[in-house]
Amino acid sequence: MKKKISVILVLIMALTFVNSVFYADDVTSKMADLAKQIKFIQKHYYKDVDTNKLVDAMRDAMYEELDDYSVYLKKEDLQAFTKALGSEFVGIGVQFELKDGKMLIDGFIKGSNAKEVGMEVGDKIVKVNDVPLTKLKLPEVIKKVAGKENTTVKLTVEKRSGAVVVYTVIRRKLHVENVEYKTVNGYNVIRINSFSEGVASDFKKILTSNDFSNGLVIDMRGNPGGYLSEAVKICDMFLDKGKQIVKIAYKDRPHQIVKSKLKPYKMPITILVDRNTASASELVSAAMQDYKRAKIVGEKTYGKGVVQEIYQYGSGDAIKITVAEYITPRGKCIDKIGVKPDVKFNYEAKLKEILSKLEPMLSNRIYNKGESSPEILAVKKRLSFIGYVTDNTLTLDSAMMSVINDIIAKSGQGIRNRLDNKFRQHLNDLVIKKCHQIIDENEVNLAGTYLK
Repeated sequence: MKKKISVILVLIMALTFVNSVFYADDVTSKMADLAKQIKFIQKHYYKDVDTNKLVDAMRDAMYEELDDYSVYLKKEDLQAFTKALGSEFVGIGVQFELKDGKMLIDGFIKGSNAKEVGMEVGDKIVKVNDVPLTKLKLPEVIKKVAGKENTTVKLTVEKRSGAVVVYTVIRRKLHVENVEYKTVNGYNVIRINSFSEGVASDFKKILTSNDFSNGLVIDMRGNPGGYLSEAVKICDMFLDKGKQIVKIAYKDRPHQIVKSKLKPYKMPITILVDRNTASASELVSAAMQDYKRAKIVGEKTYGKGVVQEIYQYGSGDAIKITVAEYITPRGKCIDKIGVKPDVKFNYEAKLKEILSKLEPMLSNRIYNKGESSPEILAVKKRLSFIGYVTDNTLTLDSAMMSVINDIIAKSGQGIRNRLDNKFRQHLNDLVIKKCHQIIDENEVNLAGTYLK
């Protein structure tokens, strides 16, 4: 019997070795075939071919086949990626996701120069300096939008209305406030914009310098993630000592189980999330939800539950590759699934509800002082909505013209003494901004009601 078992083990080992040889030979054979195809193209294609570009295209396609996050980074792309995780950079001040070859704006950094010129959440940047973004990857997009301080970039933007607007934006050095504290109607709110280096330390400073005995709302809406270690430190502040925060499941090494080590803060907590809450911010949300340490309020999150590591070459180039997935304390994988909120809040539905109560501005007509139209009343109602005092007549009178000129002057545009399409577009942007302020406050109020 022992001899039979030994023979079986030898056969298994031999088959494993043979399979490994066949696999290596198969890869070698295919690589040799690719080299032949490059030579074939060089010989027969009717134009001269840059071989390096062909090789780069094959390499990039290989990483694209893996997932949305694995990518080969050239030295300059790696530098841009690293800067994006820092607290200072030169750019236009937008948070975005690359979707269907367009930059979908889902937030602004404090002091955003793009926001100042009239861009808004929901805008889609389709061209940068007249170059379409359809075939560009994230590092290439970042490189085109970013640039030297005080230079300008031309952005072609699709508005939510379908209109196409071209903006010229000055690139500035921006400082990202990754952690911000405020009170809303008596509720303490700490907003984490991203999990950049030092976020947990900044968060703890706010915790220790304010009174949170009545509870805390952690706002992670639009938070794209960042460093796993920073997210773990946030969880460590609130979960009982010894609790599993996350399991990181690797293929090439033992799984890593991360547990809380500190004595936790005990105040009641709710967490605000939305469809752009991703990665490390989902880890925090899931861990706090699994232990019922916090109510999660908002929308189902993005669903990025995987970990990337960067391997750098001596040349300065690097590979950013997915090496593991997050497993929550209750054994769930959230990749492509997201974290479901305990309390739903539909931001888009609220926005549509508010806008539906405002009469539409339908014409493209230019109105001058003294003219009358039902559309002028629609404009007055929008002005009243954003805080200006107006009457309910159909006439563009001196008081209304003064308001229009005041708004135009504050936007940096030249005063035109008329109601035209440029003003309509700018007014709509101000209305959307006001809507966001109202909805944000409503959502914080909802979260606050669950602080028990």
